[in-house]
Amino acid sequence: MVTGKTKTGFEFCYSQDDINDMRTFRALADLQSGNVMSAEYLGKKLLGEKKYAELLAHIETEDGRQPADALVAEINDIFLAAQNAKK
Repeated sequence: MVTGKTKTGFEFCYSQDDINDMRTFRALADLQSGNVMSAEYLGKKLLGEKKYAELLAHIETEDGRQPADALVAEINDIFLAAQNAKK
């Protein structure tokens, strides 16, 4: 299991096996190419529906927006945790 906390304090836990999936790799490549919509797939894949909803609530601004750049930053932090767990 990979556990950690993003730079903004969001706590997460997911299986390392969820990373080892071609759909995950494709979505990550899409995200790195600028397709922000793949962040939603990645969030749900790694965190599950309930925890992903918590992540969206975590990044929500006072005026009710869920900034795409904030979501991408959180997903990046979550993936960095997987890379650091391998070391």
